[in-house]
Amino acid sequence: MLLIRQATHLDFGHLAAGQPYWLQFIEIVIMADFLAYVFHRALHQVPFLWRLHRVHHTPEHMDWLANVHLHPVDKILGDCFQFIPIFLMGFSTFPMFIYTIVLAFQGFLNHSNVNANFGPLRFVFASPVFHHWHHANDPKHYNKNFAPHLAIFDLLFGTAHIPAGNVMPERYGIPDNLPEDFLGQMAAPVMSPLWAEPTPADPPPDRA
Repeated sequence: MLLIRQATHLDFGHLAAGQPYWLQFIEIVIMADFLAYVFHRALHQVPFLWRLHRVHHTPEHMDWLANVHLHPVDKILGDCFQFIPIFLMGFSTFPMFIYTIVLAFQGFLNHSNVNANFGPLRFVFASPVFHHWHHANDPKHYNKNFAPHLAIFDLLFGTAHIPAGNVMPERYGIPDNLPEDFLGQMAAPVMSPLWAEPTPADPPPDRA
């Protein structure tokens, strides 16, 4: 999107570009995090979207590469939902570029096998421990910790699970039976009716 802006000079106004870069960056983080939170909850609650997103939840061991273990349609839809509104707000190119770096860094950090919860700041920022609980294979903790950057939105909407200390989940993954190979996971979301798949909050009893 930034390259298109530079190549075509296409813009949709300068509602935000007149502000200092540091303020634009803070606004981008808050706006992007809220949009990501909303879309991430939808991924877990809308059956068809969950069928796409569950590919991301198949790893049973967390490491930094889990950040990019995604179905491409999941990735495309999420980026469009998150970045098109930010683009239309007219933020400057530089703070948007810095945000993409921060997004990538925090995404890889929070999926990595680093046992860190940021101490008192764990109630503000999403940490590796915070996000690991989102991937826990435990029905008690399904549908928790959706936001990629700020724990604030999960706290506001009642979806936060922030344990004291550096307590990590015992198991990762999902109870759904999915193929282990790449092509199988790419094809699985379109191989059954749109309404057929449960959300992770309500797995079939025989696979819980």
